[in-house]
Amino acid sequence: MLLLYSIGIRLYGLFISLASIIHPKAKSWKQGRKSQVNRIQNKIREWKNSPVIIVHAASYGEYEMAKPIIEKMQSLIQDLKIIVSFFSPSGYENVKLVKANQYKIYLPLDTIKHQEELINAINPLAVIFIKYEYWYNLLKVLIEKKIPYYYTSMNLNSDAYQFSIIGRPFKKLIAQSRLILALNEDSKRILNDQNINNVKVMGDTRINKALENKKMESEEIKFSNENPVIIIGSLTPEDIKMVTDYINKNDQYNYIIAPHDIDELSIKKITQHLQGPYINYTDKKISNILILNTLGDLKKIYRFGDIAYIGGGFSKGPHNLIEPLVYGLKVCCGANIKKFPMAQYLSRESLVQLIHSQQDFDKTITDLLTIDEQLHQQKCETFIQANQSNIDLLTQDIELLIS
Repeated sequence: MLLLYSIGIRLYGLFISLASIIHPKAKSWKQGRKSQVNRIQNKIREWKNSPVIIVHAASYGEYEMAKPIIEKMQSLIQDLKIIVSFFSPSGYENVKLVKANQYKIYLPLDTIKHQEELINAINPLAVIFIKYEYWYNLLKVLIEKKIPYYYTSMNLNSDAYQFSIIGRPFKKLIAQSRLILALNEDSKRILNDQNINNVKVMGDTRINKALENKKMESEEIKFSNENPVIIIGSLTPEDIKMVTDYINKNDQYNYIIAPHDIDELSIKKITQHLQGPYINYTDKKISNILILNTLGDLKKIYRFGDIAYIGGGFSKGPHNLIEPLVYGLKVCCGANIKKFPMAQYLSRESLVQLIHSQQDFDKTITDLLTIDEQLHQQKCETFIQANQSNIDLLTQDIELLIS
């Protein structure tokens, strides 16, 4: 299995190199890593002998989960510096770090040589992985150099590949984490059943971050009528026809459409299906269809909605379901939630409705419009209060490393 992993990693690197000739994201992936070790070494010298922790976030969403952890650690530990690592350009390029005590990098291709170069350049106090990131050679290097690593918001299912025969090497490395902070009691039980016992329940940092985001101010959005507002969050290509067909048939409502990708081509793939007039968010005009053509504003704009459809559930899985629930919105998404324990929980509690088809979408929106708003908001509030994360479990252990 490890031989196949090693071959696969190198083939992936070769594929990216070839694709970078014509593909912008592949080019960014390759160029971003060029001479990166030298830049990191310069930053470490600039920081002098300050303690450094690496926080690895796979994408922008994981970085949002990491922000409460980073803020808490830096408020408690004097002169702590944070290096945030990403693997893909979608996270790296969309995160702007302005604080002098934070720096972002690309995680290199997972070979022993590349990971040793990275860790030798940084010599971190610890490494924190957000959710699912199991880089075999990086973990091996950390163990060899006796650098502790943590997992947060871990929610492996009982049939995860790490618990299979071929995934046993990864399970062994996960078990050697200094501390695993599980998403919930079910996740902790699954890990305990696999004889992984260095586990505590932390909760979901997305809730903490969503509550912080709720306090942020946002410009008022005005529509051409006072009918309900339906927000389409993180609209992916698989959802476009279903969503736009509904909008074209139900133009009495107001809509905010937030594409998953906000480049001109991605937005055009959506708007070409719309029969009625629309405006971009940055136009600052009034319409009943608004295209959110900015990144980072959706989390604040949910406050203007009544219903939210969250994209991704007809492909890899739904995007952030927590953000609209913090505002008490009635939420629905595609039904591919097998690998998403939080989405499964929200579905069981009737806080999120699952959609299987175009017909389901139409009926679900109609049903959501009839749900008692006050009772639903009370359910949302109860869920939020019960599931906020306990970041102190991590920060207290980090402090022990320094003391």
